[in-house]
Amino acid sequence: MLAATGVTHAAPTSTSSSLEDSLTDDAREQFSAGLRLYKASEFGAARESFLAAYARSGEPRVLYNVAVCDKALGKYARAIRSLRRSLMTTDRPLPAEYAQRAAESIATLSRYVAFVTVDSAVEGAAFAVDDEPVTENPTALETGPHTITATREGYEDASMTVSVKAGESQRVTVPLTPSQKPGTANVACAAAPCEVFV
Repeated sequence: MLAATGVTHAAPTSTSSSLEDSLTDDAREQFSAGLRLYKASEFGAARESFLAAYARSGEPRVLYNVAVCDKALGKYARAIRSLRRSLMTTDRPLPAEYAQRAAESIATLSRYVAFVTVDSAVEGAAFAVDDEPVTENPTALETGPHTITATREGYEDASMTVSVKAGESQRVTVPLTPSQKPGTANVACAAAPCEVFV
């Protein structure tokens, strides 16, 4: 889907140099390590090296190789998030070839995940899936069961478990109830003597 037998370099830069050659020394070292680790089928370690290369360079196309590792690990939803993140760059234009390639990869991977829209009747609620904050809504999820949590100040934390299948879309509403925790209040009189009733 993303790469049949190994990590494929992202699209070349506008100067036609390879992505690897365009990176600074520290980032290039991490990127090269990622390539070696991927070829050795050490996909988790390769992913970490590519993430380190991205952190050092800020080059969004490095995230394509992160997605390739995600796919090799069977984490298709995470691969989609990596690719989407690479397309969200705002400080530099992406080559059209790369943008098309990433979009096609997202479309291919989308067949193997579910998309879940999480909401609540309480405005401003924050959501997490399996303890990972929801940053996209709808969010891509791997097939199987997931725990969705909603939090909001002044409300009791709430969670529910959903099971999803590849290719389906769901909307999940997590109910929140106002917190029943006792509070405290400080009361003072502007003039004495006085009586206070609660």
